[in-house]
Order: sequence, then C-alpha cells, then structure tokens
Amino acid sequence: STPGQHDGIVDRSLWEQVQQLLTENRRKELGTKANKTQCLLTGLLFDDAGEPMSPHHARKPGGRRYAYYVSQALLQQRRSEAGTIGRVAAREIEAAVECALRPVFGPAQHQLWIDGTAVERRAILSALAERIELHRTELRIRLKAGVEARVADAKIDVTTEGRTLLVPFIVHKRGVETQIHLPAGQQAATYRVNPSFVRVMVRTCRWRQWFEKGEVTSLAEVAKCEGCSEGLVRKLLPMAFLAPDIVDAVLEGSLPRNLTIADLTSNDMPLSWTDQRARLGLDH
Repeated sequence: STPGQHDGIVDRSLWEQVQQLLTENRRKELGTKANKTQCLLTGLLFDDAGEPMSPHHARKPGGRRYAYYVSQALLQQRRSEAGTIGRVAAREIEAAVECALRPVFGPAQHQLWIDGTAVERRAILSALAERIELHRTELRIRLKAGVEARVADAKIDVTTEGRTLLVPFIVHKRGVETQIHLPAGQQAATYRVNPSFVRVMVRTCRWRQWFEKGEVTSLAEVAKCEGCSEGLVRKLLPMAFLAPDIVDAVLEGSLPRNLTIADLTSNDMPLSWTDQRARLGLDH
C-alpha cells in the first residue's frame, strides 16, 4: 500500500485513552443531573497567579442561571492573591478552549464534541490538556505528552514542563463579567459545523480504517456491519479519501455554503488532493 501523505493527528495510545474514559463514564453519567450541569474545565483551569478557577453560578432577574469560573482566591476572600482575571463567563472560556484545541481533534472527537454528553467532552479535554491558565491577554494550554498541535501560525512554548499552546485573545468587560473574544476568523467550531457532514465523515473514516486493518474486504461486508445498503456504502466511501485540509474544513464548518454531501462523495472525485481542492473550489 502507498504510505500516507501526512502524520496522524492524534497517536493511537492517546485515542485509546479517550475511548477507555468514554466507556467507563458514559453509562454511569448519561442522563444524570451531574451530566447536565458538569463544567468542562473543572480541575483544569487556573488563573495567572496559580489559583484554581472553580465553577460558580448566579441567578439574574427573570430567573436565568449564568455559569462562571471564579478564582478560588476570590471565593475565599483572598482578593489580593487572585490573578489578573478572577472571574470569566463559562460559555466564553469553554468556547475559546474548544477553538484552540480543535486542530488536535480527530474526526471522532469532533463528532463527540458536537453530539456528545458533558462527560464525553470532558474526557476529550482531559486526554488532550494537562493544565489551562487564563492570563490577561492569552490562554496557555499545556498539552499532554504525545499531543501534536497542527495549527497554522500557532505559538508553542517548549519548556521542561512540556509543550504549551499560547492562544491570544481580547478581553471585553460588562460590569463584573469578563468576556473573551478570539481574533477575527477564530470561532468555536460547534457554532458553524454541519452535523450531517461530520457524521458522514466519521462514518466513512471508520469504514476506511476497517479496510486498512483487514477487518473487511468488500463493500458488502461494510454494509452488513453497518446495517445499511451496499449502495449507500459505495455512494459515501469517497469522502474517506479527501485531502486532510478538506477534512478539516468539513469538521470546522468552513466549507463554502454551496457545497453538499453529493459534491464531497462524487464517484468521479479525483484521488489527487490538489485536483480535489480545484474541484471543490478550495485551491485559492
């Protein structure tokens, strides 16, 4: 077989670690109140003074409930020991972390992040990030060993403690609330992706892995395993052989709006990645 043209995004041992965490936690937590309210960054997020930032909730007029992460120094009335940002909206910081880590997600992680439970999202974060620090103008995400950030123009700080992804942001204040805005063009993937595209991508990548591992030898076997028609397998399989940057565009939701599943799964889609980009209008 022909060697691949790029390295895997996440190594196999890390992927297996995520799957083990998901298997152990899904049945126990699925549908419980804890699953619905669990804050994703608990135990991972710290301010720039080294204080843990813990989940905190407040109710505003009208009964709406708002979630925050608040420095333990503030919660314990040690205001002088808190970092430069002691309180941040949970939705803002979680979206910023997701955006920063999106390039190291594999297809299955993207699917779980979109459709999964809080426990599943937490398992993904725990497998990728060791520590997240909130500084005045940037997030510092210390990656776990074996995690490679595939980010254009990313700043990676390499120290004896490991590799840290540096993510700049702009702070906006609304009263006591701090809102984080990433630079223009960087938004959380979950707000823009097409779930149908992602589901097909995940499904077809799984089929490709089955062939590569010798677990199946024909389209009929894939159809039997999936409980679908052989015609559907034949129709969708070309999507598993798209160029990595086209796969990224599918997962990030950055494809041109006029493209459809039929465009991505066409039987006459070229095998050449360059020709694929030209065919889909992504070569500029």
